[in-house]
Amino acid sequence: MKDLSPETFLIHGIPAASKDIHDALRPPVYEAAAFEYDNAENMEAAFAGELPHHSYSRSSNPTVSELEKRLQLLSGADHVLALSSGMAALSNLTLLLCRPGDNVLVSPYLFGNTLSFFHQTLKELAIEARTVDTVKDPNWFQKADENSRLLFVESASNPLLNTPDIKALSKTLQNSSVLLVVDNTLLTPLGLNCRESGADVEILSLTKNIAPGGTALGGAIMIYPSSKWQKNPKLSEKWSQLGSATPVKMLRKFIFRNLGACMSPQAANLHLLGIETLPLRLKKASDNTRLIADALIKDPRILSLNQAAVYPSNAAFPGNSLFTPPLISFELKDRPAAFCFLNALKLIRRATNICENKTLALHPASTIHREFSEKQLQLQLISDKLIRLAVGIENPDDLLSDLKQALDHSE
Repeated sequence: MKDLSPETFLIHGIPAASKDIHDALRPPVYEAAAFEYDNAENMEAAFAGELPHHSYSRSSNPTVSELEKRLQLLSGADHVLALSSGMAALSNLTLLLCRPGDNVLVSPYLFGNTLSFFHQTLKELAIEARTVDTVKDPNWFQKADENSRLLFVESASNPLLNTPDIKALSKTLQNSSVLLVVDNTLLTPLGLNCRESGADVEILSLTKNIAPGGTALGGAIMIYPSSKWQKNPKLSEKWSQLGSATPVKMLRKFIFRNLGACMSPQAANLHLLGIETLPLRLKKASDNTRLIADALIKDPRILSLNQAAVYPSNAAFPGNSLFTPPLISFELKDRPAAFCFLNALKLIRRATNICENKTLALHPASTIHREFSEKQLQLQLISDKLIRLAVGIENPDDLLSDLKQALDHSE
């Protein structure tokens, strides 16, 4: 399958491994909570982990497993675990790696709910989140110590599109026990190959880009080979028994299964449908984003604009110059102008998702980042005049027309 292009293997999967007993061309949706065993001996072996068998859909399900196989093909990861949402992926991974008294290193340029998880939720669990600016501060690693378990960054941040040098971060961490965790939601493995870039773990919110048109929640953890796994205190004692499968097996048995953050078979089916057209939708959204960015940057009412398309030599997207993250953020003159702009939109929807078929817009400071103080917003570079535009796959002329008339109303 390695010789096939993504446009092909994302549609077909692994034919031999995915073949249906009734020869259906699409993977069946197994809407079942429990699965039968032929005998008590097989049942005991399955529960002991000695026999591969689905026992209960909170632990594994055939439809979800097929999605995990497609994500493994897409990313090149050693192991993939699909979960109920991107936040479920983040929380399950963190609880696998951390115990009370540990700390995590966190970029300030993250999605609002992700920041809230690290700085609020983990605080209640006695896990400290230390802010490190890996983009601007060359001495960021000085904040790490023997209790630091992971560094968390977004490959292209939401909403400002900050792009850390993943390969450089990997090199900095190579002799430590700190795992490099990359949220690759916005770029997807088609825009950034995390394995080749040196990430230890990749996280995706499947709700964005993978789901067809924002139809289903979902998340995924992709695990890559690294000597750091066995240096983690929570995993080291199991390493001699389980080897490189230790992270995913401990996730499934002690974290994922017990927290119940499982993906439903129906959601997995929708993600399987969406992943088939992922390259086509990303190409169309990328083309639209370039056209819109080129138009907006020339408009005098736009005070500043953040978009990777404006900087074609951006090192965050090596070997994939055709890919542009389908997100633009820009500033108008003040908050009233931003609200007037949003209220004047006729085609573009006022909504909070990104990377779906429709183009969506919002005001980050009053929505997805509203729980943070003024000082925190300044650290995150979220101003009160910032607009986030998540670009869809509509006709670009229609989008440009709507943006122009909304900008007219903002004056």
